Amino acid sequence: MVFAGAIGSSSKAILAKLAYPYGVDPLSLLAIRMSMVFPVFLVIFFISKSPHQHKLTLIDYLKVIPFALMGYYLASFLDFYGLQFVPASVERLILFTYPTLVVLLSWGFLKKKINSRQGLALILAYSGILLVLFGDIQLPDKSLLWKGGFWIFLSALAYATYLIGSGEFIPRFGVIRFTAFVMCVASIGVFIHAMLGRPEGSISLLEYPKTVYYYIGLIGIFATIFPSFLISGGIARIGASNTAIIGSIGPVSTIVLAYIFLHERLSWVQVAGTLVVMTGVLLISVRKSSG
Repeated sequence: MVFAGAIGSSSKAILAKLAYPYGVDPLSLLAIRMSMVFPVFLVIFFISKSPHQHKLTLIDYLKVIPFALMGYYLASFLDFYGLQFVPASVERLILFTYPTLVVLLSWGFLKKKINSRQGLALILAYSGILLVLFGDIQLPDKSLLWKGGFWIFLSALAYATYLIGSGEFIPRFGVIRFTAFVMCVASIGVFIHAMLGRPEGSISLLEYPKTVYYYIGLIGIFATIFPSFLISGGIARIGASNTAIIGSIGPVSTIVLAYIFLHERLSWVQVAGTLVVMTGVLLISVRKSSG
């Protein structure tokens, strides 16, 4: 379940890259995606039960809303925006560093100490990122790589913030109900942004070529709905530590899919950087989940 979920999540960047040449912008892509998954998560929210449902109040739901908007609206938008400028394999690798950002945010705001293992993991992860970014990626304008990398790093930061802030709510809501609720809230945030923020003169969300909806539909099903529940189900069966190990297939899967469908190439320097990043993230993820 975790293996399939990780590969499904890693396909998102590939499918978005395939959709962009047809003229869809990041906000429109995100709005169409959320409109496809919103009914599914809404139904799941109403039929699911919380282990503490009788104790949940309106205040509990209101407290979750900012984190839902941070994790699945802002993070998603920044990711799709940055993905316009970088190869899919680089996008997945930068996003993969979010556990290191959880450690740094916990140190900065929650005053949690960084131990030697975590310190080594941080050095490895960010050294690997620099190796990838300084590698010989073939782009017409190398500055685009840094521009896209910056926005995707902010996406990872937004998601790490969501993880820290939402951790206390998941046991109360239950994984399935919590996931469904935050996805519904994020969808509403995206819809409001799409109504207010799309450029004047842009075409209707219903007027793109059919191929765009085909790719976004695949993102909705295989990179959004299925992974969210497959990974949650996997955690329940094998634990967070094993999930972290198996989930590290994500960047590798993206590299393979990008090679097949987008004809992206990585140099040996970038491959080495990828392995260094994955080692660093696993050092933190496994330690964090087992401790």
